[in-house]
Amino acid sequence: MQDHPDIHIIFAGDGAAKAELIAQAEKRKLKNVTFLAAQPHDRLSLLLAAADVCLVPLRKVALFETTLPVKMFEVMACARPIVLSADGKARQIAEREAKAAIAVEPENAEAIVSAIFYLREHPGEAEALGQRGRSYVEARFDREQLTARLEARIAKLLEKKVSASLSKTRTEVGGASEQNESNVVLTP
Repeated sequence: MQDHPDIHIIFAGDGAAKAELIAQAEKRKLKNVTFLAAQPHDRLSLLLAAADVCLVPLRKVALFETTLPVKMFEVMACARPIVLSADGKARQIAEREAKAAIAVEPENAEAIVSAIFYLREHPGEAEALGQRGRSYVEARFDREQLTARLEARIAKLLEKKVSASLSKTRTEVGGASEQNESNVVLTP
């Protein structure tokens, strides 16, 4: 992709392969690659939102078929299109449910490059992927909605516990509890 001056790749973070990637970029004399240190969380969203396309790469390992990378959700929240190099649950959510990603085979550099070129050539599709991702996370991962659902679930579970305790108490007390409910004391 170095023959395309309009494409610039930015790696942010301090992953295990960073030193090797820097060495490869220097060896190949790549001018369109920048490496940044790990970014504070409040700044990361600015970096993601400034990107035209975000890559979420996972290795081709069975363990990663059940992995949901947090950055995938952060990218969707920033309304950016994703090139997802992953299989399994991440692919199911980003590509099939959210319709926010172009998914490619993990560790397939040619497929990643093709997806980036495709999105460059189809900015309307890139915009649509980003907007669908944003809508997906707003609908399913809004903090207030999640908190409300959690509170409702806890209340329902507590109601079941109180109901079960009441039934147990009635059974233990026998006919006496049926005759005089006021003697039964429930504690949460």
